[in-house]
Amino acid sequence: MGIVTCGLCSQKFNRAAEGSEFIKGKWYHKNCAIIKKDKIKLDEYICKIFQLKAVGPVNNKMIKEFVDKRGYTYNGIYKALQYYYEVRKHSADKAEERIGIVPFVYNDAQDYYNMIDSFIDKRGRSAIAEKPKEIEINIHTPEKIKVKPTQATNDDLDNLFDEE
Repeated sequence: MGIVTCGLCSQKFNRAAEGSEFIKGKWYHKNCAIIKKDKIKLDEYICKIFQLKAVGPVNNKMIKEFVDKRGYTYNGIYKALQYYYEVRKHSADKAEERIGIVPFVYNDAQDYYNMIDSFIDKRGRSAIAEKPKEIEINIHTPEKIKVKPTQATNDDLDNLFDEE
């Protein structure tokens, strides 16, 4: 039968009939699996930038607040942190292992990544629309030139290096 409970939304579903994915001991709908993977990626990134073993209760509370009250996504929080620490090159030392900077950079990060995405779209479309022109290249190899070795005499060398 394959009736399971989704690890994120807690709804029962048939994993064989619907798209499902098994992540860390639980079954997820396809859409819920994407959200779960984004959360895992965010947690790993927070641990990486602050050199932590686990995200911790304070950061988890902030993440929950950002998602529930502010409407942020896990991927959006990840990109905001990535923008702040990697693009803007700020140090993580002053953050005291907290992600409190996210509300201050979230919109700037969205604008930055939207600009990059639109640039990639424009470049991708123009590259697809234009068909490269074929050109023909002819390479002519020169014939070997026979060069006779020259013999230099002492008089020739003296003329080159006139001594005064």
